[in-house]
Amino acid sequence: MANAQQNRMSITRSFGEYSSRLREFINTSHRGEAAFNELALALFALQFAHVEPYRRVCLSRQATTDKVNCWTEIPPMPTAAFKEFELTSLPVEERVTVFHSSGTTRQRPSRHYHSVESLAIYEASLLPWFQA
Repeated sequence: MANAQQNRMSITRSFGEYSSRLREFINTSHRGEAAFNELALALFALQFAHVEPYRRVCLSRQATTDKVNCWTEIPPMPTAAFKEFELTSLPVEERVTVFHSSGTTRQRPSRHYHSVESLAIYEASLLPWFQA
C-alpha cells in the first residue's frame, strides 16, 4: 500500500494534474477496481488538501490520507454542506460555471463549481452512453 500512497500523493497537487489521469481512466476499457481505487484515493487526497470544510469533516472522523486505503473508507460529505460551504478544490479564477440544485427544499440551493476541464470530464463521462 505504501506505493499506492506515494502515487496518490504525487498526482494530487491540482485538479488539472488529476484530470488527465481521470480522462485516461474514462477512455480505456481497463476499469478495474484497483485503478478506480487509486483514482478515488487521489481525489480524496486532493480534496482533503484543498477543501477546508471537507478536511474538518474527515478529521472529525479520523479519516486522513495516511489512514484511508480504500475508496469505501472515504467519508461522504453531508448534502446540506453543499448549501453552506464552497466545497471545491478549484481556484476562483478557474471557475467558469456553477451548477445549482433545484432548491426544492425551500432552502438555499447547493452549488457545484466547474472549470473548463471539469466540464470536459463531465462530457467525456456522459457522451459515450448516448452514442449508438
